[in-house]
Amino acid sequence: VITMSHEHHDHNEESQIIGEPVILHGDAPLALGGLSIAAHASYHDDVQGAKRGANHIRVFECEELKVVHMGDQGCMPSEDVLEAIEDADVMMIPVGGTYTVDAAGAKAIIERAKPRCVIPMHVKTAHCPYPIAKADEFLMLMGAQGAEPVSELDITEGAVPQGVVL
Repeated sequence: VITMSHEHHDHNEESQIIGEPVILHGDAPLALGGLSIAAHASYHDDVQGAKRGANHIRVFECEELKVVHMGDQGCMPSEDVLEAIEDADVMMIPVGGTYTVDAAGAKAIIERAKPRCVIPMHVKTAHCPYPIAKADEFLMLMGAQGAEPVSELDITEGAVPQGVVL
């Protein structure tokens, strides 16, 4: 299963996909075996999509785990979306700013939604040409300075890391 949070060229290059997976665009939901995926409409900017359009937040539920992928979230989600994403086991959230929420915006969403484990994404790296921030400011705001990246993360019911994980 491949999910597309929005229709920008750097996030939905279907010509690069190998095989024939199920591809979810927009608010398409999916139930497959024990996996359910719901989409919640939001915005890629802080002016109700006027600058960058729509964004869809995905909520994956499987084996008693709830994982939220915020996509290119650009604002505080609406109250009904916040209720749908709250108390997630894992939340993947952009923190780099410019095109998405910045470190402070991400922290505000996290404080409201209260996920157990947070994985920052959409950050500046050595291979990223976009003018976005590194994860440093977010780590500082979250009290996670010095967090070392892990190459693998095993999450199971009852064994969810707490706090920020790189």
